[in-house]
Amino acid sequence: MPTKTNKSPLTLPVGLIAQGVKGIIGGMVGGISSASKAIKDIDKEEFKDMKFGEKLKTGLGVYGKSMKGFLGGTAQGLIGTDFGLVDDGEETSEMPEQPTYKTNIDPMTGEEIPLMMTGNMKPLKMLTGVSSPMTYKMSAAQYKSALKMSEISGAAPLQSNAFYASLNAAKEKGADTFDVGGKTFNVK
Repeated sequence: MPTKTNKSPLTLPVGLIAQGVKGIIGGMVGGISSASKAIKDIDKEEFKDMKFGEKLKTGLGVYGKSMKGFLGGTAQGLIGTDFGLVDDGEETSEMPEQPTYKTNIDPMTGEEIPLMMTGNMKPLKMLTGVSSPMTYKMSAAQYKSALKMSEISGAAPLQSNAFYASLNAAKEKGADTFDVGGKTFNVK
């Protein structure tokens, strides 16, 4: 008794079909663009005056360029490179224009030329030193706490610690000892 199957013995993955369509479209685009460029390069008045053999040679040249463009477009669509087929080997030897840079260094002397500020120019924003009790190993919470303590005490940022504030005050007075929290310390 024969069995019926609805499945085809030949199945193609969707990715393979999509890649084939991409290659065909790339080939058609490459062939058409190469053929149109080749046709535009032909002088129509000269073509009318050509003998049959010359017309055949010109037509085969256009056909060859379109096939070359088709192969290059197919390769571009399938694997991403046209192997130089589409460009027809024409390379431009034109060097790109070098950008010009402006600086405030005099090229003859190597010295800096001072920048002149006019009325419509704004001064440059510069980074300034941070005067705070923050150290690199301090957490954000510790930093906020230290800022609050320095604001409450009214001490300078470097003198937020009472010990160092008393030590610096003693050094400024020229004293040999200073007191902190009921204890006496020697100035070194």
